[in-house]
Amino acid sequence: MNGKKLSIIIPVYNVEKYLPQCLHSVVELPIDSYEVVLVNDGSTDRSGEIVREYAHRYPDLIVATEQPNQGLSAARNTGLDLAQGEYVLFLDSDDYVIAEELDAFWRSAWADGADVAVAQYAKDVEGEIQAHAVSRGKRRLAGRDAVSGTEYMCRAFDPFTDEIDVEVCTQLYRRAFLQEYSVRFCPGLLHEDTLFSFQVYLAAETVRVYPSVFYRYRMRRNSIMHSLDKRHYQSVWTIACRLKEEAPSGLRPVESTIVELAYEAMKTDEVDIDGKAVCALIDDLRYLTLRARIKRMLLLCRTGRRCGQEERL
Repeated sequence: MNGKKLSIIIPVYNVEKYLPQCLHSVVELPIDSYEVVLVNDGSTDRSGEIVREYAHRYPDLIVATEQPNQGLSAARNTGLDLAQGEYVLFLDSDDYVIAEELDAFWRSAWADGADVAVAQYAKDVEGEIQAHAVSRGKRRLAGRDAVSGTEYMCRAFDPFTDEIDVEVCTQLYRRAFLQEYSVRFCPGLLHEDTLFSFQVYLAAETVRVYPSVFYRYRMRRNSIMHSLDKRHYQSVWTIACRLKEEAPSGLRPVESTIVELAYEAMKTDEVDIDGKAVCALIDDLRYLTLRARIKRMLLLCRTGRRCGQEERL
């Protein structure tokens, strides 16, 4: 045991414009015994050079590695394999943290020792900082006693929008907890935070919410999360199927999210999704919000017509 308390895992891919600010925000934190794990995921710009420069400048702090491009999930998994800290924090390489806020969040989370510590984030829109709205249930949990992951999920879920914050970068995870339940990111999947977060919430015994807003999420027009293609729709369908397979029935946040994801996946004809498979996925879901009930009805109508057409052919 090397005594590291915190590992900050940063996957890096073609972010030479933003990477220096990201790294500068973490190399001089007032945190005892932490490490920064950099995974250069096959960058083709100057990102790899910047990683090497910082690793040379901070040899006792930075653990750096390179791999062929495999995507964000695989890079985060590589970081998990290298991490030695008792807790891990994921930081995207085009974002950055506020040192004082992270220090305060970390100290509180470390003292409480929960499986998962949850904070907030603010958006950086071309230099303008904008607060991110959180659900009323999540606000009420801030600063209170720890709850189970399932209770956190149910209370933080917004029944009016069918949304729950699944941004892994605003959360601290006890590394032994992730190892015990074999929670890792699914390689090749977009929206990987969604599946990972639900797996975490379903397994965690203790989750604590803190009012800290240490994370700055940079809104970029050309980022992968702001462009929709075939991979987007295939990924949300895959996540819906995985949640149905892995989660226990009767949880409104999970069942409503499955419907929401299936509805999103069916918006395009680019992904060939069998109508009967959709029916099988959503037909027995009963613990739904009003919004999800309406979408489930629309999906059953649409897939019912499709199934009928297939049977007549």
